Amino acid sequence: MLQYTNGHSRAITGASLAQRRRRMSAAERLTPEQRGEVCRGARPLVLPRAPAPASRIDWNAINDDDLVEAVRQIGIDRALAAAVEAERGA
Repeated sequence: MLQYTNGHSRAITGASLAQRRRRMSAAERLTPEQRGEVCRGARPLVLPRAPAPASRIDWNAINDDDLVEAVRQIGIDRALAAAVEAERGA
């Protein structure tokens, strides 16, 4: 019986044996070099997805109450410093 050090190694071994199956698992999609990296712990089995870009802010849709709350969250010192920088750049 084979001994596996972790679930990833087991997945890699299984993928190597079943490469020709029609539906491919994450392990089966890897190249042999990538499988070796997973077994050594040098890379994850599935790479993390890149975060979605931040949505654009519609500045005209922000009402005064939301603006006041934003200043409370940011802090008055930072808000005033940002206002000064905005005036300098204008």
